[in-house]
Amino acid sequence: MITATVAFFIRGKAKNREVLLGTKTKKVCRNKRIGPGGKREKGETYKDCAAREIKEEVSVRVEKKDLKKVACVDFLDKQPDGSFGNGQRVIFFLVFRWAGVFNSNGDLRDLKWFRLNRVPFERMMLGHPLWFKIALSGNYYIRGRINYGKGRKRVESFELKARKLA
Repeated sequence: MITATVAFFIRGKAKNREVLLGTKTKKVCRNKRIGPGGKREKGETYKDCAAREIKEEVSVRVEKKDLKKVACVDFLDKQPDGSFGNGQRVIFFLVFRWAGVFNSNGDLRDLKWFRLNRVPFERMMLGHPLWFKIALSGNYYIRGRINYGKGRKRVESFELKARKLA
């Protein structure tokens, strides 16, 4: 299974909290709103991968200690025999501290801050509304899987569990 990371930058307090999303230009999330991220390279930890992808895609620097792991979700595709597999495991992080100025590079364009009550779920991957708001609270760790139908045009089934973080 391919492993990848995605980071969501958070700013503001309480009701004014915002998340930074861009539009992917390539691969699985093409034309979808998401945070910076990508495939983990051989020998990288998840935090190393996230820090590298952040630097490559949005030009800011993040210390590994400032990456808060909030979810691990397996996104699986329906196979011809009806089973689910051939997917991607994605580790999601929240980032509250960074250094530098955001600049769109590479695979992520059109960076925009969204209030948490106005996240454009219609422009994100179909499975994201199932877990995204809970993970963005920063109070829970989400683990599970989302099974997509052919062409990732619908969610066929899912299993997600939330654990309160200390």
